[in-house]
Amino acid sequence: SNGLVEREPITVVGQRARHRYVLTPAGMELIPVIVALREWGDRHRPDSSPPPVALLHAGCGGAVGIAFRCEHGHDITPPQDIRL
Repeated sequence: SNGLVEREPITVVGQRARHRYVLTPAGMELIPVIVALREWGDRHRPDSSPPPVALLHAGCGGAVGIAFRCEHGHDITPPQDIRL
């Protein structure tokens, strides 16, 4: 797991021992990377079928995506506006 997930026991009376896997803080930090890769894959699909997975905000149902934003809160579009 390399410190990305942890195994936690699930105890249900009368059932055999089971486990679930939860993300560690390091694993949680990878979520934006995974979302960015999913977005890239959706844009470069070989066919025009809809993406197989949609990420939605639990609070309002709006689509979730990755955005470039500077420390002052400005959205950066397109990414070419980023300077090294």
